Amino acid sequence: MKDAHESAIDAPFEQIGTTGPAGPDQQLLEPSDPVERGLLRFVASGHGYGDVVPTEWFREVFHIDPPRRPEDVDRNRMYFADCLGKLRKRLLIERKLLLRTVAGVGQEVVRPAEQTDYAMQMAQEAIRREIDRASNRVRHVNISMLSASEQAENRDAQAKLSFFNARKMDKLSLLPANAPLCPPCEENNE
Repeated sequence: MKDAHESAIDAPFEQIGTTGPAGPDQQLLEPSDPVERGLLRFVASGHGYGDVVPTEWFREVFHIDPPRRPEDVDRNRMYFADCLGKLRKRLLIERKLLLRTVAGVGQEVVRPAEQTDYAMQMAQEAIRREIDRASNRVRHVNISMLSASEQAENRDAQAKLSFFNARKMDKLSLLPANAPLCPPCEENNE
């Protein structure tokens, strides 16, 4: 597997309008892939923890022009979301930089001391949403079409989901904080 530097070097390049360090006769090259370009520019720009990078900066890096027709609005939005999602993943995995959306402004680089708490908040929200969706799906089954055993399975599923809904998932505290997640795995590491 290639590391980020190798993949950026191997990516197709395009000329950009600024001149290179050797003088005005040389054009700088950068990756044509928007995510590679975003990664290189983000790192080169020196954005650090706590910085808020404007949405417009990302639009420029991804080469997203303002929409000219109504159908371009959704296409641009989806393209932007796709590029940003991939860039966020690369920054997190390769550079340990977590981006969080600041509505109407851009992306904030989350400070390391805040990353764990933020990640857990996002996980809790995702779990809560999925439990709500599952509860709706299980609750709104046409029971009259189920056999007795299928009805019992449905009631059991509703009870399990009600347990999680009752806990309200305020904290992911199903296990004590000091409980080992995998005791057999810990024994194997000794």
